[in-house]
Amino acid sequence: MVGWSLRIAASLLLVAAVAALLVNRLGGNARQEEVYADNNISIYLPDSSYVILNKGGRITYDGFGNNRDVHLAGEALFIVRKDTNRPFRVITNTIVATALGTSFNVKSDGEDGSASVSLLSGKVEVTYVSGTKRNRTF
Repeated sequence: MVGWSLRIAASLLLVAAVAALLVNRLGGNARQEEVYADNNISIYLPDSSYVILNKGGRITYDGFGNNRDVHLAGEALFIVRKDTNRPFRVITNTIVATALGTSFNVKSDGEDGSASVSLLSGKVEVTYVSGTKRNRTF
């Protein structure tokens, strides 16, 4: 009787461990910051880059394991920590802004699909998602 109880408990423990591992690997590290208040919010990202997310904005990122991709809806100022092995990318519906150790502002309007990048220092490469326009480096 004790043998069966021990086997069942061990099986349940194994199932729980596998489930926890799958949740962690399939997005358990995903993090999302949203702001819909009257004030901006300051966010330090896992790589020590700094973001000021404006009212109504939203960013999503995955913890920066193999990449430093940030998905943006709205407007945010990015002060990026340089990492030559992992470029920092801000992805909107219409553009991808790749920072090369810099500070810049990205504004994405979800209603009309427009986006703009304002460079404050350093260099940033802007790639159009649709491929209809020429990529530019500023």
